[in-house]
Amino acid sequence: MELTRAFLRLVVLGSLIPGIAAAEDPFGFYVGGAVGEATLRRGDVFYLQSQLGGTQTAFSDHDTGWKAVLGVRPIPLVGAELEYIDFGSAHRAIAAVTDLIGSVPGDFRSKATALFAVGYLPLPVPRLDVYAKAGLARYQTSDRVAGELSCIPPTACVVLVSYGTDRTDTRFAYGVGTQVKLSAFAIRAEYERIAASGADPDLLSLGFTWSF
Repeated sequence: MELTRAFLRLVVLGSLIPGIAAAEDPFGFYVGGAVGEATLRRGDVFYLQSQLGGTQTAFSDHDTGWKAVLGVRPIPLVGAELEYIDFGSAHRAIAAVTDLIGSVPGDFRSKATALFAVGYLPLPVPRLDVYAKAGLARYQTSDRVAGELSCIPPTACVVLVSYGTDRTDTRFAYGVGTQVKLSAFAIRAEYERIAASGADPDLLSLGFTWSF
C-alpha cells in the first residue's frame, strides 16, 4: 500500500512539475504506448492439415497492433522495459484443395508480455537515441476454426471441422528503435519481433514515452 501511494505521488508530481520530477528522479522511470502494423504468422497446423486432406495451412496476415510500456533508464547507456504487446487478430478462410471442397473460417489472435534489456548507442546528439533491445516474452496464441466441407464428387458427404487451441510459450524477443526527446516526452519509432516456433509475430510502431 505504501509503495502504491508513493508511486501515485510521483505521478501527480510529475504531471504538475515535469521538469523538477525529471531532475530529481535518478532512475529515469517512464511509461508509454505505441500503435502500428502487426504481422501475425502461423506455421502449418497439423491437425487442420489432416482434416483438410493435406492442405497447407501456413499463412501471414496484417492487423493494427498496439503496446504499453513501463521502463527504467538508470544510466545513459543501459535500461530495461516491461511491455504488453497486442498483435491483433487475423480472420482467415483456410481452403481445402485436395480431398475436400470448400473453406473453413478461422480467428487467430496473438499477444505477449515481454521483459527487455535495452542498450543505447553513445551518440553526440543530446535529444536523439538509437537503441536495441533483447529479452524474453510470454507469448500467447488463441486459434479458433470451425466450418463445413464437402467431399469431392461423386462422393456425397459433409465434413464438420472444429478446431480450437490456446497456447503459451516463453520465447526470445528482440527489437530496435529510435526516439527524439522533448523534455519529459519522447517520440519513438520501433520494430519488435518474437522468435516463436514457426509463427514469428512482429510489430512496427510509432509511439511516445513520458518520464516522471
